[in-house]
Amino acid sequence: MVTMKWMCVTFITLFKTPTVTSDSFVITGPADPVLGVIGTNTTFECLLSPRTISDIIQVVWTKSNVPVHLYIEGSEDEVIQDSFYEGRTVLSRQDLHHGNVSLTLTGVRIADAGTYKCIVKSKDWIDELLVELQVVALGQTPLISVEDIHKQQVTLLCETEGWFPEPALIWKNGHQQNISASTKIEKMPSGLYRVSSTLQVGQDTENSFSCFIWNQIIQAGQESRIKLTDKALPQLLPWQVSFGVVLASAAIGLPVIILFYRRKYHRFQVREKTLQEETKRLLHECELMQIRTCAVSLRLDPATSHSYLILSEDRSSVFYSKDRQDVPDNPKRFDINVCVLSEQGFTTGQHYWEVDVRNKTDWRLGIARDSVNRKGIFTLLPKNGYWLLWLRNGRELKALCSPTISLAMESRPAVIGIYLDYEAGLLSFYNAENMTVLFTFHETFTDKLYPFFNPSDNEDGTNPDPLQIHPVNLRSRAFITGRNGL
Repeated sequence: MVTMKWMCVTFITLFKTPTVTSDSFVITGPADPVLGVIGTNTTFECLLSPRTISDIIQVVWTKSNVPVHLYIEGSEDEVIQDSFYEGRTVLSRQDLHHGNVSLTLTGVRIADAGTYKCIVKSKDWIDELLVELQVVALGQTPLISVEDIHKQQVTLLCETEGWFPEPALIWKNGHQQNISASTKIEKMPSGLYRVSSTLQVGQDTENSFSCFIWNQIIQAGQESRIKLTDKALPQLLPWQVSFGVVLASAAIGLPVIILFYRRKYHRFQVREKTLQEETKRLLHECELMQIRTCAVSLRLDPATSHSYLILSEDRSSVFYSKDRQDVPDNPKRFDINVCVLSEQGFTTGQHYWEVDVRNKTDWRLGIARDSVNRKGIFTLLPKNGYWLLWLRNGRELKALCSPTISLAMESRPAVIGIYLDYEAGLLSFYNAENMTVLFTFHETFTDKLYPFFNPSDNEDGTNPDPLQIHPVNLRSRAFITGRNGL
């Protein structure tokens, strides 16, 4: 039915309207492709000239004949709109009669790339404009580490991920000359690219190197540098240095010389191990900093809220009330489980948000499928479309699996961080104050997912505080100190 309706709208738009004349309105827009950074918002400019008009009947945005956004006779048609763009397009009605029919696309994805068509129709004319969207992602700053020290060579490793399209990686020496290296580029499940490259450094080479990663569409990149000290550069191994001395030594002095160089070589190995451990620690810290850069802004959806819950005016917090609220029932509202979902849902990408739970003794947090049962009694388990963490009695932290998993907890978290990687099938919960991993669900997601909030009841008066969506501090330093998983 939706397809047939869209065909009818297309037919009317294209064949039942007059063509534009020389003295009519014309549409202008960008001559060059529009750049959309993955995860951000972008606007397709589409302007009428002259800029004042009062009889716009239709504004239709399409991509390859797929309905992206439709404004028809005073209202937006969300039935015909393709589900891929549901909740992701904004057309300002206030600007329509001022000749601005530009479309804003939120949460840009890789699949959004392509050519969009803006069709505008009034009572006596029609015109259209093509706008091309190029999608890009500027990934992580490359991280250079010492991967291996062997004989007379040091192996440097440069790693980075989160790029689109496929980037170029170049090693340079201190004189900014290109150096040959072994580079591997692979596509991640998210569609973004991961790059790793190794460079062999010998005793007779320079000690300053840089790893440069480049996005060719936006002609921009990121660079990291490393300078190896004389102590870090490979030297002849101890037995090679001492070989001539050993031959010339008396038999009585041989054990002393061998012991000396064995100890020296052992200290060299200890330093190498320490360097490797420090590199791993920095990689972990970078991973967690990258997670925080996936922060999303959430608002609670009052249409899903249980009737005993009260939302703040800005929809950033929720608490339990002993008095039932006078709210209309609808298919989206939970009638038994005391919970609420966010307005924002996810079908792709990486997303991170934090919830303030300080002073609360009972709560449930996580995600729920769009298609979950919201009426009646049911268990909040993955098999029913819920992936949740549960604090009970102020001291019992559990992952709601089948069976339930009890989690170790040194102290009660004040802020819970939740990280969703849709394509990788990961949902991780963190103590956001030190980024300790509390638990990770592993799942294959196929449905739209919504952040889930259950502040629990307050019948005994010990759990009055709200669940508060917490702004993410991107400057926080974070270290992995533990990991659980399912």
